[in-house]
Amino acid sequence: MQIETRQAAHVLIVTPLEACLDVRVAAEFRTALIDRIDAGSRRLVVNLSHVSFMDSSALGAIVSALKRVGQDGEVRVCAPSAPVRRMFELTRLDRVIPVLDREDETLASFPAA
Repeated sequence: MQIETRQAAHVLIVTPLEACLDVRVAAEFRTALIDRIDAGSRRLVVNLSHVSFMDSSALGAIVSALKRVGQDGEVRVCAPSAPVRRMFELTRLDRVIPVLDREDETLASFPAA
């Protein structure tokens, strides 16, 4: 699984470069997120702009990241395709994890560090 990461001010942006986030890559995706959190990142944006399909195992990986950052951290999602956004809405995860359309607006939604 290929993942691109970059730092933008006080937020780590994690961009999976896979079109399909499913059970085949979910464990690796989860590990990649958790490793970055364990390395000290507490504010994460998961940019899903390359993802056209996501199943519940990939959603679980994002929930694991949210649990791992705990009360001291924040996880947000940006740039989902319509089907991916629908997964967040159907599972009501969009009520727990903010899902925004654009990366710039997602970065701006974090309080200043």
